[in-house]
Amino acid sequence: MTRQTCNDSTTSYAIYDRLKNKVMSYEFSPSQQLQPWTLADEFKVSSTPVREALIRLGAEGLVAVMPNKGFFMKPLNPSEICSLYVLRSQLLRYSLRYLLEQSRFSDHRSFVTVWEERLSDLSASSCALIEEFFMDWVDVSRAQACVDTLQNTNERTRFIRCLFTEEPARSRRYLGILRDLVRHIKRSNADDAIDCLITELDFKVTSVPALCNEGLVRSFRN
Repeated sequence: MTRQTCNDSTTSYAIYDRLKNKVMSYEFSPSQQLQPWTLADEFKVSSTPVREALIRLGAEGLVAVMPNKGFFMKPLNPSEICSLYVLRSQLLRYSLRYLLEQSRFSDHRSFVTVWEERLSDLSASSCALIEEFFMDWVDVSRAQACVDTLQNTNERTRFIRCLFTEEPARSRRYLGILRDLVRHIKRSNADDAIDCLITELDFKVTSVPALCNEGLVRSFRN
């Protein structure tokens, strides 16, 4: 396949990518039905690549698939989002043990050096940066299943996490937690790092109900 074909906005992958971005940013209202033919008109393609993309997004947990009814946006469910945060925290704990006890010294040193610098900027907090921080963390474990699971969890919570980083005071406090994590990792202090992860999880979970309400308001305005 040529580069031009790969980059064509009407290829199956491009349709999947465009639709996935719309779903993750809740450009559709929660629980809204996603009709392949309507989306096909919007993307100026046949309904086949749109349906294929929706099936794939359903398998990834990003849209709801209801037999004999079709595809729907998932509601902003606080319980589901909190459970995904808990899963993410467990992955981070496993990867922390690996980072401190089994990883090469160069991996440990590189992670600390890079993220000490990147988190030193008080204005650095962003959804993308935080996502990259934890992806780098889990990637050190060299367990692809963990990396893939974290990536899926990130995608399913991205809308709420981006809302989370918008409020300056909350964002500054969260950055402080991340800096503490890096400091504990630098010192190879597993117990303090795990305590910090518990603090991070509690902070995220307690914010979920209000963020879901805010997300509902925003998505219905679109």
